[in-house]
Amino acid sequence: MLTTRTDIVDSAHRVHDTAYTDLQDHYDFIIVGGGSAGAVLANRLSEVAEWSVLLVEAGSDENILADIPLLFPLMQLSPLDWQFKSEPTEEYCLAMKQHKCNFPRGKVLGGSSVLNAMLYVRGNRKDYDFWEFLGNEGWAYKDVLPYFKKSEDIRVQALMDDDEFHGHGGYLSVETFKHYSRMLEWFLQAGEQMGYEVRDINGLRQTGFTASHGTLTEGLRCSTAKAFLRPVHNRHNLHISLQTHVEKILINEVTRQATGVRLNKLGAFKDVHSGREVILSAGAIQSPQLLMLSGVGPRQELDKHSIGVILDVPGVGENFQDHVAMGGGTYLFTPPPEDTDECGFILHKAVTQKSIEEFMQKQGGWLYGLPACEAMAFVNTKYADPSEDWPDVQLLIGSGAENTDGGIFAKRMTSMDDEVYTAVYEEILYKDAYTIVPLLLRPRSRGRIRLRSASSYVAPVIEPRYFQDPRDLQVLVEGAKIAYEISQTEVMRGLNATLNKLRIPDCAEYELMTQEYLTCQARHYTLSIYHPVGTCKMGPQSDRGAVVDARLKVHGLKGLRIVDASIMPYIVSGNTNAPTIMIAEKAADMIKEDWIEEFQPPIEMDPILGQLNNACPGALSGMSAHLFLTLIQTLINAQCGLKQPTVRTFNEKIIDMDKFDFVVIGAGSAGSVVANRLSEDGEHSVLLLEAGGLPTSTSEVPGLLFSLQSTEESWNFTTEPSEHACQAMRGNRCIWSTGRVLGGSSTINAMMYVRGNPRDYDTWAALGNTGWDWENVLQYFKKSEDNVEFGSNSKVHGSGGLQKVSSYNIDIPVRDVLLSAAEELGIPTLDDLHSGPYLAYGNVQGTVHKGTRYSTCKAFLQSAHERKNLKIVTGAHVTRLITNGTQVVAVEYKLGANILRARVAKEAILSAGALNTPKILILSGIGPRAHLQELGIEVRQDLPVGENLQDHIFLWGFAVNVPPELTPTWDPLEHLYKYFTSRSGKLSTIGLTNFVGFVNTLKNSSYPDVQVLHMVFPKDDKYLLPLVYGVQQFEDAYIASLRKANQESSLLLVMPKLLNPKSRGYVKLRSSDPFEAPVLVSNYLKEPEDLETLLRGVKHGLDMLGTKAFAKYGPPEVVKLDLAKCNDLEFKSDDYWRCLIRSTAATVYHYSGTAKMGPDSDPTAVVDPRLRVRGFRNLRVIDASIMPYVVSGNTNAPVIMIGEKGADMIKEDWASKDTHDEL
Repeated sequence: MLTTRTDIVDSAHRVHDTAYTDLQDHYDFIIVGGGSAGAVLANRLSEVAEWSVLLVEAGSDENILADIPLLFPLMQLSPLDWQFKSEPTEEYCLAMKQHKCNFPRGKVLGGSSVLNAMLYVRGNRKDYDFWEFLGNEGWAYKDVLPYFKKSEDIRVQALMDDDEFHGHGGYLSVETFKHYSRMLEWFLQAGEQMGYEVRDINGLRQTGFTASHGTLTEGLRCSTAKAFLRPVHNRHNLHISLQTHVEKILINEVTRQATGVRLNKLGAFKDVHSGREVILSAGAIQSPQLLMLSGVGPRQELDKHSIGVILDVPGVGENFQDHVAMGGGTYLFTPPPEDTDECGFILHKAVTQKSIEEFMQKQGGWLYGLPACEAMAFVNTKYADPSEDWPDVQLLIGSGAENTDGGIFAKRMTSMDDEVYTAVYEEILYKDAYTIVPLLLRPRSRGRIRLRSASSYVAPVIEPRYFQDPRDLQVLVEGAKIAYEISQTEVMRGLNATLNKLRIPDCAEYELMTQEYLTCQARHYTLSIYHPVGTCKMGPQSDRGAVVDARLKVHGLKGLRIVDASIMPYIVSGNTNAPTIMIAEKAADMIKEDWIEEFQPPIEMDPILGQLNNACPGALSGMSAHLFLTLIQTLINAQCGLKQPTVRTFNEKIIDMDKFDFVVIGAGSAGSVVANRLSEDGEHSVLLLEAGGLPTSTSEVPGLLFSLQSTEESWNFTTEPSEHACQAMRGNRCIWSTGRVLGGSSTINAMMYVRGNPRDYDTWAALGNTGWDWENVLQYFKKSEDNVEFGSNSKVHGSGGLQKVSSYNIDIPVRDVLLSAAEELGIPTLDDLHSGPYLAYGNVQGTVHKGTRYSTCKAFLQSAHERKNLKIVTGAHVTRLITNGTQVVAVEYKLGANILRARVAKEAILSAGALNTPKILILSGIGPRAHLQELGIEVRQDLPVGENLQDHIFLWGFAVNVPPELTPTWDPLEHLYKYFTSRSGKLSTIGLTNFVGFVNTLKNSSYPDVQVLHMVFPKDDKYLLPLVYGVQQFEDAYIASLRKANQESSLLLVMPKLLNPKSRGYVKLRSSDPFEAPVLVSNYLKEPEDLETLLRGVKHGLDMLGTKAFAKYGPPEVVKLDLAKCNDLEFKSDDYWRCLIRSTAATVYHYSGTAKMGPDSDPTAVVDPRLRVRGFRNLRVIDASIMPYVVSGNTNAPVIMIGEKGADMIKEDWASKDTHDEL
């Protein structure tokens, strides 16, 4: 019968499938996935007639039933659906069969736009502003609005004249549904009676009620296939291959260039190659799956399935977000006598011969309706700020319910257990009812996608992890309470609206509408609204969880973009189909910009700000043009003078089984020193192996230090989830960065030159480590140092050494206020904190020289790299030490694709740092016996390697408002000019970070237990704040609240740091694979004393803020930030501060102690006081891992000292031997 409806059949415009024999070997662009994004891309890219485009879709074309709005539930679990399910769990989906929720995804041209409920919702403007805040330039609301409008052809009568927010003439038509029940009017009245406005939720404001609008054409579904592909199906440069399964993306392992795809079309296989780009638009479930199957993803996951790793990208499949909802909100009502037949949706009354005839002949009736969601509302629970217009719950309001369709739609869609459906709905079957489904708009919980096998034909593992963060459940329950309030409005009481009294069997012990019942209901009747996003997160290079950059290019690869919902860093506040179409529109323009020199993106006026978006100023002329061009030329010339350290490497000349007197593993803060000192006599041959490469120019600029973490210059480790700390970090894991570059962490750190306290070293010596007391180590601090300001003080400082040390110029007014506050509290202020006393405030010097970083690479390697007896090899990943009895005979390492060995004539020296040194030892059979046996590694020496892990942590969450005159804003262009022309200005400093205080919070000693650091964010800081908090991987809600506070005021962070932690962690291996990251257990704050010391540090900070020095500017107000675990505690109470410490305390990157130095009598020691590994004649450890106790301050200067002293020990030990003899 439907075949008589030519507007539905549409045979003249249907897409033609490209036959296998007509598929070309090469296309300019290959798009994988013909869904909501892929269809848009295929249209827009094929607009360029010179480009050949292949769109690959695993499914077929949409069938004619898909056009009928009422029948959308029948498209799910049909052949048009991939029919995915989540993993079984005991936390949610408990009312569903096998405790699995359905995850429909379109396996059809048009993708999920063929299966969905057609709702057209864009989200909230703040969603996109937050994307940009996270470091994604060009994704603010003002930037994306033109692309929403570009697609749209608005046909809603009330919005036809709204040119500010809506578009005309686009491919995607947006209409009201042709059929609404009488219930719609009452729903909207109820909203108004609750104080909400009926509004266009895609317009100026979102909070309110609305009749649902849909992606419809003349009342029928308008999928992206219908909208974007049918109009262009005859383009000769566009091929569309249906029923074609992509098995993997082809990527060149050497160049890391995506070159094409391997596809299977109905059993015929073919490799198709791309001349320009492969674009992955397979959706948030299958885009990460395809990436992993192609060798791009978390190394551990790929190794588990024996997939060769092309690029280790930890974020692939992570950051899974979805709009979780709660079903079961069924309300019975009594229709007015005159409306008994048309009041609400009851299946056997709505789908009749009459309604079918009305659909066929009059283009009206129930088949054109969407009873599942005739209206919707965006509302604020008690957890949201109504003044922000950023609602936290969406209500989907339907004129029918689970009982009114007899289980044909809702029960089938959700796979609800038969017993549950019977208990809750059988008694009220086909009675008049409506439903309200509360939907959580901004979940905090994060799930993940993993592989089930290495086959692309096997569904991936879907772990939504709903309610992992308890706040999600709390907000959803509040949403259900608001839904109930609708039934209590005057209009709904007039209909005798009553909540269904039948309870879910497993929740029957609780009373309806109580907190306990609603919580139970949410865990049982859990609904996905089928909005999975985020699994290929967009973010800057500094965001370790990011997979693509702001132009949607995969980090670390060439020729590969991802364009679909998986790139969303943070789920939008509403249905995701319209935003996904927008993403594709914007991406298409990005691609054109990148490949067509003269291409210009659309220019659009921001309707709120009244400013041009994407608009370039008119051409400059006269004097202004001359000055501008002079500035640009000056910056270019000056930037050419900013060069990274020059170091000659021997990567091309090194050969297997070369022999060296000394092999130094790790070219960091210690290894660079050791290599320099051992090679300075010109006689001993030295090989220095470094896993990283040369420092970048960025590392030279002090003010860009936060841009270096989570990059290729860093080992980007994460700790195991913690019960005691890192509670506001994603997954309760702290990010641990450590240098993977020449110079190691001295190339990426904050350059603060702090030696620690004399008592630290005297304590080391008292433990039995002869020669490590302060008097002995001071000479080595002075030996390396060339102190520009204080070198003349020969008692404390050195001059003429290789390591430049100088002071920063701080011109931030709040620093002077802090100095006055310290003096008011009786704490001395010093110009030189190394001159004593040891409790004081002042500026820390830095390893900088003339405005640039002076890393150990620059200090110790650049001055030695021309020596003929020193060979430096970069990109060398050490896999193990090869031992023979008590002797190391060779060091094995991977260089490129080759495994090489360097023979050791005299000694091997491990300087790989406190995380990688224990890893290499354990891989070599040197470590705890039980752990080695667990890994299947032969035990060479049973030692407590990896134990005694210590680190300094400091507090990120103690923020206060300060007046703008204390933290003035600065013009980036001005300071860029200053830096590149004279190495001065803000970029030559690290802000307020090097202004510190050393305090004893117990006031019982002259030695400090807390170091107080500070950081400032000028009002509305768009650079530093998002960068530093993004690097730490804090939860988005926390960052958003901090960002909101910063938009209103300048912020001062008071950051107490724990100097002498009592808690001890450990380093272990996950496997015997040398390329797998180690297991890092921090055990931060496990010892209660550590928590209490930091609490006292907070109180010291409050004392500072309470001084007269601050009072004259108005008392600073502590900012209450959005921390899920702390929000319900009394603000500024001790319990609140303890919670804030557990939530926001994070590493200062001072890992130490994992190869502890100690005398023979110390069973916990790994090395002796001469740094020799116990049980070996020629193996030493020289780095921070030997510290028995972490020093009371930053660790870089002490590690350089350890390198100096260790090198002298080696020379002393070999001085009595013939320098040419081997052991």
